[in-house]
Amino acid sequence: MATQRWLQIQDSASILVEPPVQHVQLAIRHATTGDPGPVALVLCTDALRGHAGPASRPRPIAIAQDDLVHRPSADSGRIAIAAAAIDRAVRPVILAGNGVRVGQATSALQRFADRIGAPVATTPGGKGVFDEHHPLALGVIGPYGWPVANTTLGAADLVIVVGSRLSSSDTIEHSPDMLDPERQHLIQIDSEPLHLGATLPVSYPILGDASLALDALTAHTNRRRINPPSAGAPTDARRDAPDSLPFDARQVIEAIAAGATEDAVITCDAGENRLFMMRWFQSRGGDRYLQPAGGGGMGYAVPAALGARTASPDRAAIAVCGDGGFSMSLHALMTAVDHDLPIVTVVLDNGGLGWVLHGSRNRVADQFRPTDVVAVARALGCDGIKVGSLVERRDSVSDAGELTRPRVVHVPVDPNCSFKDILYQPDDIRSATGYWT
Repeated sequence: MATQRWLQIQDSASILVEPPVQHVQLAIRHATTGDPGPVALVLCTDALRGHAGPASRPRPIAIAQDDLVHRPSADSGRIAIAAAAIDRAVRPVILAGNGVRVGQATSALQRFADRIGAPVATTPGGKGVFDEHHPLALGVIGPYGWPVANTTLGAADLVIVVGSRLSSSDTIEHSPDMLDPERQHLIQIDSEPLHLGATLPVSYPILGDASLALDALTAHTNRRRINPPSAGAPTDARRDAPDSLPFDARQVIEAIAAGATEDAVITCDAGENRLFMMRWFQSRGGDRYLQPAGGGGMGYAVPAALGARTASPDRAAIAVCGDGGFSMSLHALMTAVDHDLPIVTVVLDNGGLGWVLHGSRNRVADQFRPTDVVAVARALGCDGIKVGSLVERRDSVSDAGELTRPRVVHVPVDPNCSFKDILYQPDDIRSATGYWT
């Protein structure tokens, strides 16, 4: 998990004269060394004026790109001990968290999983770091995750945790049926020493860069992949719902998955829609799925899609949000129009804040009056579509990479679809079917 840092630049004569290039370089160092994480760089207006060059004061520091990122290597002795534990394991499982994404270790994770043949589950924050179409994929763990992921994790004799603190929200309040150090050995890999054994005792802690540590384990283990006893890709009972307004949330998400190209970047908002995406959308590996790591990041999806489209102009970017998150993102759509960033925004409109609506028992304001989302989108300069069929839902995102203007897709969703319908209870772990059965 990333650590957030704050770096404030105080006003001074030297900073006001020239752009604070050194401070920007310092911010990059903070963001990319040790435990990587975001940095807030606070500058005064005058500091952003002018041009920087070799003669600027303070003088810019010449730093090689490789010097900006410090990637700590894990202790070779601990790698050898952990590799031996992997070789002895009968039912090993890999659990990947958001630290795999932050540490740019997705490729190393797949190499490691393919080498040892262990199924891979992810934490909610780690969704997207492993291709959920892969035969070793189990999907997401936790209260809104896949039953096969929770069950298989609980049946493991060795769990290899990469880039996760194993929070109580991920492990269903530390359910011993999911993770239990008394009957399971845990290997934990993290670049932050405070994360090692932070929530559960760990048999084999490994401090180091996730990518380097995984590659080292891949090289040291003698274990080889065998044919899996069953397909690891998650499955779920299909909801029988008519193809008519308002739509079932799962139908909409399956249509997005069917219409989006394989290289499209999917960004999710916070709220109930994110829980549905976590459960029903099968993501690709790499950097194709982005979401806020916590539950309070409403308004994340559209700005994240703008960033994705800016970083990769040739790839489609599809933001999925609720009507509440959409209302918080109108300024971002204005930015999309101003800067010619043709993203697609899919608005799952259930007429309220779903998580609050289905969880608060009407203790707070949680419902909205109807809004003409298409009219709002067009007023901002975007294209607007209100879909009315399965085909229209799929087609509304299938050409996302070819658009020249931002598009907003309005999808009315049944307000009776509730996150409680997919809530996974601790007792369910013992009764569900796992990977090895």
